[in-house]
Amino acid sequence: AKSNMRFAHSATIKIDLTQSEKKLWKSFSENAKRNIVKAKNNNLIIKKIFLKKEKNNNQFNTFYNLLLELVKIKKFYIPSYDEYIKKMNAFRDTSVIIFAYEKNGKSPIAAVWIAHYKNVITYLQTGITKGGYDSLANYLLVWETLKLGKKLKLEVFDFETIYDPRYPQENRRWIGYSEFKKRFHGEIVEYPPSWIKFHNKFFHFLYTCSTIFSH
Repeated sequence: AKSNMRFAHSATIKIDLTQSEKKLWKSFSENAKRNIVKAKNNNLIIKKIFLKKEKNNNQFNTFYNLLLELVKIKKFYIPSYDEYIKKMNAFRDTSVIIFAYEKNGKSPIAAVWIAHYKNVITYLQTGITKGGYDSLANYLLVWETLKLGKKLKLEVFDFETIYDPRYPQENRRWIGYSEFKKRFHGEIVEYPPSWIKFHNKFFHFLYTCSTIFSH
């Protein structure tokens, strides 16, 4: 039976990095371009940290604290720090954290964690403060990520996940940040849906009941 539950990210946005920087810029929505320009006018300082060059986890811990700031603002669940560290160590060699600072600021106000594999650079997670939102740092960080992907001669930028209308009851909180991602006008990709095979009629009955009462 086709599953009404997702067991992995089922939709994403991918952006072609083989096009010229000028063409890439033109492909963005007017809103995205305007906000990137505003962020630049706010004199934000961008710093790129390649984690394979780091001798400790201090930079990643700074990123994680920004993620906690985002959690406070948006009020959503994230896995434990230990789980994030394991994920980071698995991708350490190709992980980059891009921080945004206010001019003369000692602490970053926003960051994005990205990693690449083969020809794809992936947006893994972001962290941001209220000041980061106010200065539109999140828009500038995506633009810096795309330029970095081109500099590394990668071919595809993957936003990792967006809200999937095929599963309307799941992750409705994703609608807002999915609209943010769509402003960069990549290709929306929907992966094949999940399927479940039941070997026990009782469990099939329980699953059917759960899908009925979840609507």
